[in-house]
Amino acid sequence: MRKGLSPLVATLVLIAFTVIGGMLVYEYFARTSETIMSSGDQLIVTAYRSAINSTRALVQVDVVNGFRNDVTISGIYYLGRNGELLQARTVGEGAGTTLAPGAKHSYVLIVPAEAKVVIIEYRSKEQVMRRAVNLG
Repeated sequence: MRKGLSPLVATLVLIAFTVIGGMLVYEYFARTSETIMSSGDQLIVTAYRSAINSTRALVQVDVVNGFRNDVTISGIYYLGRNGELLQARTVGEGAGTTLAPGAKHSYVLIVPAEAKVVIIEYRSKEQVMRRAVNLG
């Protein structure tokens, strides 16, 4: 007569292995899908320029929070003649705005006519990031 596991104990061991395996597969796919979903997070920035005179331009910057968490706009800049980063003058509300997910906010800036790029500096999940947009 051979000795081995009873059918009841063997069934319990198989069920335990199945549950543990299922949990491992679930964790793997949950982590992978979170990485894929968060890679699409972004701040969507568009800008439109109108000339005031030969030396200055009025720029409307629209910012949409495409992240799944709040984003705070911490600075609005433009690139100067020599490539230096300069603080943009805002008409009305400036930096410091917090946008909820999916929210949109518009800024109106006065910049030199030769400015070609506007840069939005923002905080998301305790990280400071910048997003540049060409003025065309």
